[in-house]
Amino acid sequence: MAFPPRLTFLLFSLTLASAHLHADEAPRFTISQVGLHFICTADGQPDRYSWRIPIPDSEGEQRDYKFPEISDSELESYATATTPIVSGGRTALKVREENLSGFYIAHSYAYGFTTEANLTNVDAIHWRNGTPQPDGFTPAPGMIKERYYSNFPPLSQPNWAGRYGTIGIPTSAGSSNYARYYRLHPGYDWKNWNWTLDLDTPLAVTEKRLQALLYLDLHTPPSTNPDLNYDLTFVISQADLNSVVVNNRNVFWNSGSSVVLKTQKKIFQTAGTLEIGGFSPAQKIFIGRGLDTLGFQPQDASYDIRNPSIPTYRRNNLDLASSFFTAHRDSLLSFSSGLITIRIYDTHDWINALPIQTVQFRLPNGQAPPPDLVTTGSYQVNYLTPTGSLYNHPAVQAPRWWGFHRDGVLGRRNDMGAYVYQDDPLRKSIRGRTYEWSYTTLSSPLNALDPRTSSQRLPGGRALIYGYDAVQYPDVEQTAHATLLEDPLKRIEYAGPHYDRPVHYGTDTVRTIASRNSLIPKTNVPETDWVPHPDYNDANAHLAYGIGFDLPEITQDPIDHELEPHVPHTLSVAVKSTTAPTYQWRKNSEDIPDATGATYTLSAPNKLDEGIYDVIVTTDGGSVTSGEAVLTFKDPAIVSHPEDQSAKIGSTVTLSVTAEGTDLTYQWRKDGRDIPKATGPALKLTKLKAMDQGVYDVVVKSRYDTAISEQSELRVYSDLAILQQPVGGKVREGDDFVLSVKATGPEPLIYRWYWYHFPIVGGSSERLVITANAESAGEYRVQIEDGDSNLIWSKPVRVEVIGSGPVITSQPQNQTIEPDANLNLSVVATGEALTYQWRKNGTALPKATQANLTISATQKSDEGRYDCVVKNAHGATLSQTAWVQIGTELEFSLHPVDQTLPSGETASFSALVEGEDVTYQWSYNGKPLSGAIYSTLNLPNVTQAQSGRYSVLAKKGDKAGTASASLQVLESGVLIYKMTGTGLMHQQETPQRVTLAGFLLVDRRGESPKAVFILTRKEGRLNLFEVQPLELGFAITSAGTQTVFSEMADTLPDSRSCLWLQGASSVNNLTKTSSIFAPKTLTGSHQRLSLEGSDQVIESITLKAALDAADTFISCQNHETLDQTIQRISADWQSKGYIEVSSPN
Repeated sequence: MAFPPRLTFLLFSLTLASAHLHADEAPRFTISQVGLHFICTADGQPDRYSWRIPIPDSEGEQRDYKFPEISDSELESYATATTPIVSGGRTALKVREENLSGFYIAHSYAYGFTTEANLTNVDAIHWRNGTPQPDGFTPAPGMIKERYYSNFPPLSQPNWAGRYGTIGIPTSAGSSNYARYYRLHPGYDWKNWNWTLDLDTPLAVTEKRLQALLYLDLHTPPSTNPDLNYDLTFVISQADLNSVVVNNRNVFWNSGSSVVLKTQKKIFQTAGTLEIGGFSPAQKIFIGRGLDTLGFQPQDASYDIRNPSIPTYRRNNLDLASSFFTAHRDSLLSFSSGLITIRIYDTHDWINALPIQTVQFRLPNGQAPPPDLVTTGSYQVNYLTPTGSLYNHPAVQAPRWWGFHRDGVLGRRNDMGAYVYQDDPLRKSIRGRTYEWSYTTLSSPLNALDPRTSSQRLPGGRALIYGYDAVQYPDVEQTAHATLLEDPLKRIEYAGPHYDRPVHYGTDTVRTIASRNSLIPKTNVPETDWVPHPDYNDANAHLAYGIGFDLPEITQDPIDHELEPHVPHTLSVAVKSTTAPTYQWRKNSEDIPDATGATYTLSAPNKLDEGIYDVIVTTDGGSVTSGEAVLTFKDPAIVSHPEDQSAKIGSTVTLSVTAEGTDLTYQWRKDGRDIPKATGPALKLTKLKAMDQGVYDVVVKSRYDTAISEQSELRVYSDLAILQQPVGGKVREGDDFVLSVKATGPEPLIYRWYWYHFPIVGGSSERLVITANAESAGEYRVQIEDGDSNLIWSKPVRVEVIGSGPVITSQPQNQTIEPDANLNLSVVATGEALTYQWRKNGTALPKATQANLTISATQKSDEGRYDCVVKNAHGATLSQTAWVQIGTELEFSLHPVDQTLPSGETASFSALVEGEDVTYQWSYNGKPLSGAIYSTLNLPNVTQAQSGRYSVLAKKGDKAGTASASLQVLESGVLIYKMTGTGLMHQQETPQRVTLAGFLLVDRRGESPKAVFILTRKEGRLNLFEVQPLELGFAITSAGTQTVFSEMADTLPDSRSCLWLQGASSVNNLTKTSSIFAPKTLTGSHQRLSLEGSDQVIESITLKAALDAADTFISCQNHETLDQTIQRISADWQSKGYIEVSSPN
């Protein structure tokens, strides 16, 4: 579609038309946007072409110098050094102005380096492009690329040395300080000064010099009617203008008088002369630079010709510029204004006229990123060839800060082409204009006029730029603003091989507010008519510029949803637009009547509402269609779910579900298992038993789909009773001790713990955690209150605080001794009434019950792993392992390392003896492995059957040595053993022999195995089971494939202590196709076991356990964890009517 043409004004010299508009007529144009346009005029960040003071070339002749070779990342540190080497800030390269067919960088000799001295490394740092140019000119060795510097301010005392690391006394060529003489430094040359900077004040490396421009955007519909050509005058109060605040300062001058701007040219005609304003045109702002609201503007290769169908038609920029101010390069700009009034008259003789339009606006508080330093040619020059044809070329490839600020124009010539000194007050007062060469004609050798638009000047149309020019320089790379923020070095990067072109682009910063009335002309525009651009406060958006009749942008599409019966659902769309959009919702591409808002609600969904929904969003600029949202209807749909309930044993309870759908069926479940004949919307349970307690849900099926209700927990209770009494005992000082109680009764149950008759703060749950100290010893009990206000007390229990168990202060040490020598091992421990038991390879040594162990006349069979169990009445402690080696052996520089791996991985053992002619032989559990004759042993795809001890025998001459390591392969699943045993129960004065039954569960996948007992017993008419965790100290496979499970100590020695189980490992068939490597049977003992919920203690326990192949296969097949296996077996016991009295914490 063709956009209506618009005029963009950043006011200084405005051009619209001539011919009067009658006073009683409405204006035929509208101001569609107002705001601020920020430009950057200087940047203190140094780049690759900032000046570097040359230094002597130590590898050259006496008069040879070189520029310091500095990486981009080091530039700032060299610029901020005590004696700086780098200066000048951001730069731009100059291009040649001759009649050439391409684009070439100008070169010249640096001051003082023509015949006096030489520069030797200009090519190494890419300061020269030695490529021959079309006219035959090739930059000579020692020449450098000409450039413009942005950060050399005008100097009040240009003859005072000392700035930029310079000195005031000249030295002869060959001196180390030759290049530091201030007359050779470009910062002292007035032609390099940037007059937008404060006198004598360069920017810091992190600063930018900025200027704000008041922005107006006018729209006039295209027409050939000559009556549209009228003269206009714009009048703005200087006081209003001075209310613009940027970074807490007023940036516009307050001269006390109004700013009066008169048009000088007709709107739709090209005759006449027009001076252009303070920065690049809208073409340069928009083409190739992404606007968050617009995307990329269409490219207009024939910019500014009289074609109303071109989007950039008649878009000219002029400026009303602020003073210059300094800001940090990475800090956001903050800005606002007071009320600003613009009066527009249809005559240049406006003093006695009435305004045809009065516009009022106020810029709200806003923020924006600072603009970039955009390098742009100051004007386009058209040359005449000898045949009379014209061609375009950038005559001055100048940065914007010289091209558009007369105060700082670099090398500006006067009307006759001669240089003028920039301190001329007349020329300094002409702000924001490029020079007009009015004396030139199209036949002149040098012409700054564009023949397409008569005398219209076009700034920067064909120059090497930091800004992006898609026509002339499509290879100029664009870099996302977020990347420039993340890596500041990207802002100064150039592309090889000649480094003549920057690889990034820069951008101005624009913030606008738009008229709510879009393109409708009004005589009076109040401040309430304006709305900020959607990106007005976006810290990452440079160009918050919306044209007022742009296409809307959909920022959030409607989303898919599953409808439920009678549950309202709302579809919504989020839109970013500078004008109010309209909406039309559709279903399956058909308009929905009266669905014309930003949301659409289905108040009572049903099956007929299924379909594909979208919405068409329309503004003055056109329409866009949202993404599609697919709505499906839930059939069946559960309207109400079964609720949690508590009920007394023997009573009746009903669980129910409400569902809607087609041809519904129901199936109730308990703990995930179908309940026979429970196939209705309600489940009635009568004469409740303890085993009815569990989690219930219902599967509802319809003709189309299946739905599962939320879970409902049914808790079954009896009269208030304590099922498990708290158990006291002894606890070491400083340790934690847990008292627990289990009760049943009408809920909720309230717990109150007491120490003697004193209530315990925080003691309000089933468990009470006590930290043992002198004050915590004593008598404890708990009061329980049920939901019917019944009370019950537990039995009182005593907690005794005792001393600590043994603490080993000196461990047994590894030893290597000769055969027939004596072996002496010792352990030192602290504690009361200590006893000792030495072990070899995990097996207790007879009569080895002292702190010292001595073995006389040792033999090879005495080699192995020795440790000592130290006990007293308060606990047991296991010493570290001491390795004993008999005979002088070869010394290994690399020993194999114990490994614990999951099945299927590769195990690798390495050993190394230094020297030549060393042979190796690896063995598994003492048996040599065929072919294992290298220093490294690799075992791919290991299984549990390969767990064991791997040793290597190294030989060198008449010497030999051995080293070994263990491999433990972890298989998924839990070993499940059916366990039986006998022991002495101490409940009364006379101990009684009792039998034990249950399960032993062992999970070997960790470095230390995890295990539990599940014990079953009868107490009166109740069948009880409890889960007791075991803290296994280690699980090893000895050379004889004996697997040992042991638990050496616990916090409460009278609860559990010194468990020992062992058995021969072998391959056990779980099914015809599945096997596992583990002991088939285990035998062992347990010193002491306390039963939860009672004061019963069993001692001197003998245990037997047999592998349950079927249950173990289920665990391995399902890759169960220990907790999952416990849950499965516990659920089975509960289904058999057993009551759980304990579970692992």
